[in-house]
Amino acid sequence: MIRILIAEDHVVVRSSLKRLCELMGDIIVAGEAASGEEVIELLHAKQFDMILLGMNMSGPGGVDLVERIRAQHERLPILIHNMNDEPHLAKRVLQAGASGYVAKARGHDILMSAICKVAVGERFIDPAIAGSMTVDNLARANRI
Repeated sequence: MIRILIAEDHVVVRSSLKRLCELMGDIIVAGEAASGEEVIELLHAKQFDMILLGMNMSGPGGVDLVERIRAQHERLPILIHNMNDEPHLAKRVLQAGASGYVAKARGHDILMSAICKVAVGERFIDPAIAGSMTVDNLARANRI
């Protein structure tokens, strides 16, 4: 069983993510947070196997929250689930310590694949974003 913390500021999205995880059968939603402060509090109070983290929560959020989590829980996998599918943002959160990044516009199958991979210690980058990151890197290399 994978014990997951869902951290998302939108109630409807958080509820949908919880239901989706429950349908998988081997995932237990062991905690829910609507703000960065709640994430930090829950991480001190409970044990989780991974975090599914939205980027735009109140309090510490985004890259700052990833860095704070990583500083205290260096091995806890963090999967970013974000509206933004820009490669530069994905690169920033991955450099900050996130284990994976998936855009909210992706289908359930991509999200579930990402959760399964990140939960067992693998990395995951949304295929569309990974392709854009590769193209951006090639373009920079050709300018040098």
